[in-house]
Amino acid sequence: MGQVYRTGRNLMACGGASSRMTMADTSPTHEGLLDERLHRLGAWARGRRSAKVTEWPAKDQTTSVRATVVSLCERGLVIEERHRALGLFPVRRYPEADGTVERELRDRLERVVLHGTNPDDRTSSLIALLDGARLHGTAFPGVPRREVEPRMAAIAEGQWAADGVRRAIREMQATMAAVTAATIAACT
Repeated sequence: MGQVYRTGRNLMACGGASSRMTMADTSPTHEGLLDERLHRLGAWARGRRSAKVTEWPAKDQTTSVRATVVSLCERGLVIEERHRALGLFPVRRYPEADGTVERELRDRLERVVLHGTNPDDRTSSLIALLDGARLHGTAFPGVPRREVEPRMAAIAEGQWAADGVRRAIREMQATMAAVTAATIAACT
């Protein structure tokens, strides 16, 4: 959705906890993966009376992951390895084919978060997502959270992505808590 936002597409009309999704611009972006995702998102939002922002990622997870993996393979960033575990179970792995992209990204994040460089829009969106999902340790392994969290929070402030990610995570956690409580109550 960060890519969609940066292309100037109006995807959501924020209305508090029940943000609704709208699709104002359906023109092509000339990026295959993004155009396909926009088409699917627009079709889904049109087919629903109330398209909540937090519903789409859960609905589209399997398809979007598969499409993203195909795109990464086509671009040569990862390669697909297939084998069988114990000679029976098919297993697919997608190891990195070229580590320069990840190294460049980690260097850019380090310059912005640890050294105070001003972020561009794309880096700001990524940091907002990382902060909203509380992935500080994944983005900066070996660096204490207290050193990166304040800067990431400052960059994420005002970014739509951070608020949406936090809301989606809170809703998923509340759902899991309700399911767990219902299961425990049913078993006792």
